Amino acid sequence: MVFNPVYDKISALSAKKGETVQSVVEGSFKLSGLKEVLNVVCRCRVLKADCADGFAKAEGVLECKILYLGEENAIKSETFTCELVAKSKHELKGGKVRAECSVVDSGVSALSGEEVKISSVVETCFIITECEEISSLSVASTGFYLKDTSERYVACKCSDRAKTEYSLSDKTVMDEVVFTRGTCIINKRNCGVDSISVEGEVILEAVGTKNGEICSQTIAMPYSETFECNGTGYGDTAVASVKVTFSDAVIIDVEDGKKLDGVVKCTFDIATYSDSEFSVVSDVLGIKKQLLPTVKSYNVCEKISNFTILERVDGNVKLGDNMPACDVILSSSAFDCVINSIKCEDGSVNVEGVVSGRVVYSCSSPEKTVSAFVVAPFAFSALVPLTERDEVVANACVTAVTCRVRRGNEIDVKADVAVEILSLRSKEIAVISELTEGEDIVVPTSAFSVYISEGGEDLWSVASALGVTPDTVTEQNSLTFPLTKGDKVTVYRALDSKKI
Repeated sequence: MVFNPVYDKISALSAKKGETVQSVVEGSFKLSGLKEVLNVVCRCRVLKADCADGFAKAEGVLECKILYLGEENAIKSETFTCELVAKSKHELKGGKVRAECSVVDSGVSALSGEEVKISSVVETCFIITECEEISSLSVASTGFYLKDTSERYVACKCSDRAKTEYSLSDKTVMDEVVFTRGTCIINKRNCGVDSISVEGEVILEAVGTKNGEICSQTIAMPYSETFECNGTGYGDTAVASVKVTFSDAVIIDVEDGKKLDGVVKCTFDIATYSDSEFSVVSDVLGIKKQLLPTVKSYNVCEKISNFTILERVDGNVKLGDNMPACDVILSSSAFDCVINSIKCEDGSVNVEGVVSGRVVYSCSSPEKTVSAFVVAPFAFSALVPLTERDEVVANACVTAVTCRVRRGNEIDVKADVAVEILSLRSKEIAVISELTEGEDIVVPTSAFSVYISEGGEDLWSVASALGVTPDTVTEQNSLTFPLTKGDKVTVYRALDSKKI
């Protein structure tokens, strides 16, 4: 047989969850005629993520919306932005960097006259992905005997970014809009022919005034989008996330009253992946020549999945002794959800977190408008197709919240949360990346050889130990593999008498 090694080339996804780092972002702002801060809402957005000098780095913006009482108790709102920079603490290998950020905590850290200082704790999680070309010895090679195994891997078919804009409107009793916040979630992700479709809900929260009193309103609208993704087919895995980049609303007069007219602008990051399988040559055997393999290891993604869990959580918050009793809740918008821990088990996931936000309410004694920070911790378990081996990246948002007064100094909180999960399962594979011929193999001079099993050997290991082909072992023996301890394997050779 002529020595003819052939090599296969495949493009496999390498994906892993990198470090999660926390950073503090601070900003000082001037609020005209400031009397009291009613609400602070901070959201972050990554604009750029890459790997430089061996470290993953993310750059973005932190948007702070502040609702406050100004001169003559007028309700005002101001929006400010701060620069956000996050960097991994340890060196990471190069690759495509994706970063997810969320605000863990934010609030007023200092207040002096009209000057307010906002501090936010931002958590950034890095995801390192790379589609690497793997060159592996092929089972189509000839001139020697080979042993192969099957390996599964994930290949990226398509990735893209798309911008969309949604208009939302509904009847309202508000006189003016002071403060808005948009939220967008994805409930379903599906692949079609050369396309990926997503379904979900876009939500616009508005805080305004009615007859000089603060009030709030929420509009929710389902949506369905289809994006072009060349090469994608049914059965592929869809990965999609969405970020709100802008939201605003105005009050317009209509024939039968007033209408709240709003817009929410979003950016979708989409990608599709396919599960594939290829035969890996794990060992080679030459009968006439020694074979010198070069083995190389690769980290490949075995499985990737993306889904959203919808849950309702509730809690009870007791106001501090120094807080006036709550009579009427005026606004309970702009709540946030933070995941504290997430643990995968076979077939389920356990999630712990906290829903938090500010409630603006009125009290009769003394007569004033007050805001209170409320926190509702939660824990739940959901059935999902995950295992203990999976690495998980999760973020969450509140899609709806209801607050009710109970006995004046307690507030019940019920919130609908959407937890988005991206799971990665990786493994290391070893392939023969290069194979060359060595020196001639010395042919045994014995007429026959006997191999006594220690138990558990397969056909390939026995043939290698005896220096014959696997076909020779099976032709001259009637055995069942793997062997049991004490089994004897005998091979006979036809020797040239002139060489004896």
